[in-house]
Amino acid sequence: MSVPSFFLGTILIYIFAQQLNILPSSGLDSIAGYILPVIALSIGMSAYYVRLMRSTLVELYQSKEVEAARLRGMSEHYILWKDLFKPAIVPVITVLGMSVGSLIGGTVVIENLFGIPGLGHFLVDSIRARDYPVVQGAVIMIGFFVVLANTISDLLLLWLDPKRRFNKINDTLKRQGQDGDIE
Repeated sequence: MSVPSFFLGTILIYIFAQQLNILPSSGLDSIAGYILPVIALSIGMSAYYVRLMRSTLVELYQSKEVEAARLRGMSEHYILWKDLFKPAIVPVITVLGMSVGSLIGGTVVIENLFGIPGLGHFLVDSIRARDYPVVQGAVIMIGFFVVLANTISDLLLLWLDPKRRFNKINDTLKRQGQDGDIE
């Protein structure tokens, strides 16, 4: 988790592209060109998500609901997928939605490191050329994607956890009742 993606990308290029010569160091000419950038971007973030998922599963595994399901004779497979996985994925989706901004920031660096022609590479070239309208447009577009990802994660959370949906409606109705809008 503490290794920056650009450093990990440099190490991956050195090992797999220069020393072992089994993967390309730049470009996306084939599927093999995607392997090193994806690993460099995802390994640090996935470690955080795995730790979060594991700690949530351990906490839920010791809950009264799981004990009650065992006493009812439910199988461990059923308990894992129905009683544990769905509530445990909620904090992971929340953190995933909030970390899209850092993922996009990481892609800017990774695209330049691996020579991938994308939005990040275009943004860095525009900064070097002092093309401020293009930089502003790219930043607005990145901001739009961050807001879109957060909205999608919120909607996914409402779909996964119907209690949240009911609580939000109930809270809204209580607030409107206190203001005098609804009698």
